Amino acid sequence: MAKFFPCPNPACTYQFDAEQLPAAAMVTCPICRTRFPYKANASKGNASKSRPAPVEDDQDDFRDEDESPRSRSREKTSRLVSSRNVPKGSTKKTILMIAGFVGVGICVILVIVLAMRKKQFNLEEQEEFFNNDEYNFRFQLFAKKKWNENKALSDKLGTNGFLQKRSDPDAWIGLRALKYEGGTRNPRPRELEVELQGILSRNFGNPPKNPVTVKLANVDVPGYHFEGELDGTLMEGEGYMLFSKGIGYIMLVFAPKDKWSDVKDDLFKLRDTFKFGKERDNWKEKTASSVVYTPKVGDYQMEDMDGIWEHAIPEPDPADPTAKKPKKNEYVREVTDEDDNATMLFRCPHPGQLKKARPDIVADAMVLSLEKGEGVDDAKNYLTEKLNKRDETSGTKYTFEPQEKPPFGTALPKSEGMAVYWVTNTTDPKVKSFYVISTIKSGDRLIAAVAWCKHINAELLEPYLIHLVGTLKAK
Repeated sequence: MAKFFPCPNPACTYQFDAEQLPAAAMVTCPICRTRFPYKANASKGNASKSRPAPVEDDQDDFRDEDESPRSRSREKTSRLVSSRNVPKGSTKKTILMIAGFVGVGICVILVIVLAMRKKQFNLEEQEEFFNNDEYNFRFQLFAKKKWNENKALSDKLGTNGFLQKRSDPDAWIGLRALKYEGGTRNPRPRELEVELQGILSRNFGNPPKNPVTVKLANVDVPGYHFEGELDGTLMEGEGYMLFSKGIGYIMLVFAPKDKWSDVKDDLFKLRDTFKFGKERDNWKEKTASSVVYTPKVGDYQMEDMDGIWEHAIPEPDPADPTAKKPKKNEYVREVTDEDDNATMLFRCPHPGQLKKARPDIVADAMVLSLEKGEGVDDAKNYLTEKLNKRDETSGTKYTFEPQEKPPFGTALPKSEGMAVYWVTNTTDPKVKSFYVISTIKSGDRLIAAVAWCKHINAELLEPYLIHLVGTLKAK
């Protein structure tokens, strides 16, 4: 009959079979790994009721001093060999370990995929996008092998920022970028208009054009649809004007007229990828884009939105040693030389002649403070009487012919006190002048802003006259 005795570890439930153990040995419990000395006579008769005391002993064998060499030899060959300790398994821990390994694997895969994607994005930036940090914009390019830089035409058109050409069929898209006063201010309303008109007139023979409005960089921008001849080829296309953070942009898309309908959709798709960059995110305007003028006496003002009107200053008093000498290009003239009731006087050379010593495309303007009158008609009557009196010796009579709208399409400000006129005279009816008048009441006086130019210059100067006169307001 088998004789069992328990493991000496109280927390262990393992039962040893005494008949399977050698007579004497250091025994290791296969469950809890407790080691203890075993002797057959010590466990005889009470093996199943008592627990031998565990002993912490690093010796491999337990030897009795009375044991003979033969018994020791027998012990080494027949003692219990303890099995490897394998802790009890846990399903929860196993699942957590597996989940951990899977999570690490997924992270490694994601890192590899993102690194590959980043490399791919960088490649796309190099191959599919045109970036210009200096002028703060970017374009997405189509079919890089078909679109190439057209340097010769870029120099001719002045598209310093970007000009690309596609062949078969031919098509072009270009951009001229301009920094105003070093990029410290935004362009004035008329400056971009002058720039686009100049490009079209110089390169496409001042082509016929119709106004258009498109959305670029999430902004509605004005422009023109035009047709004109470039280097012997009749072209059709569109030009647009926009600005952002001190930089103005003129964009052109065009193609040979007989190919325009085939390529315009591709050009418009490319045009619509235009975006402003982030190089000037912290930009702040340091220079005002307009100049405000006020008279010495009076509670009203004028604003030069285009920044090209010259405000008349009087001749310095020769008897005053502190008087400053006028600068070379300053407009020096006594205000009352034009009219006894004038309070401010201005002159505007065409922007294309700003550096010309004696410009011949010039407009004039003045502000009158009149004792009588309620509106534009009273100001017009005052001017008619003044002109007739000036030329009364010759018998010339002047007539102000009101126009429903400006003859060359410039928008009028929403004001009831503003009107435009063609002024004719009886001496030479073919010779006309273009007048713009705006009025406000200041106390009991009628304040009238008046600007005029020759009819031959009216198309070029109309916007400047209307922009200045339309800013007359009380302070």
